[in-house]
Amino acid sequence: MPFNGKSDREVFERRITLILERQDRPRPRDADELAEMQAALDVPDIPRATEHVWVWYLDLHSERQSSGFAPQPLSSTQIIDWCTLTRRRLQPWEARAIKRLDVVWRSIWAEFREAEEQERQQKAQAQRATSG
Repeated sequence: MPFNGKSDREVFERRITLILERQDRPRPRDADELAEMQAALDVPDIPRATEHVWVWYLDLHSERQSSGFAPQPLSSTQIIDWCTLTRRRLQPWEARAIKRLDVVWRSIWAEFREAEEQERQQKAQAQRATSG
């Protein structure tokens, strides 16, 4: 379903690209800080009724595991452990939304890294051409 004239994928892609670009910056601590952050971004606001899911996802994302080659998907066990630690009780739709956000994030991460690799290869090729 379109959101302010943009597809869900476009909205999440913009948000997640910003996460990738802001890896070393702190995540929003609460809904008010998220609202401040959104005001500075070129993306539609998250509906008030679901913004907590986005904040929770960012919290889970900050503790993501990696295989050394790529980030691992958030597992159901990780989500359950997070719920236990934070004393959150997720509704089924919230858990599905978090899992869906994760699928989109990993897809965009892969595209982001592929573009970086192509750029690196092009630079190396150009350097070989000028030195050879």
